[in-house]
Amino acid sequence: MHNTFDFDGSYESKLDFSKTSSDKVRALISLQVLLLDEVSMLDVDIWDAMSKILSIADHARHRGFREEADEYGSVHVLSLRQ
Repeated sequence: MHNTFDFDGSYESKLDFSKTSSDKVRALISLQVLLLDEVSMLDVDIWDAMSKILSIADHARHRGFREEADEYGSVHVLSLRQ
């Protein structure tokens, strides 16, 4: 999670979505499905931070508001737990 979303220790992302030349930014903008394993290991703070970044990525992808988007943008989030 920290690497994908470029989070620091406070769950703040260092990604700049105005710089679409970044591989991570391009990957998050084009992301359609996010598969999360071991979700029981994630706390509410990381879920909130992840939601914020996915929403920003969705806005960058669609250049504005979309009614069918939710708090994760239009990305389908599949969570698995053992």
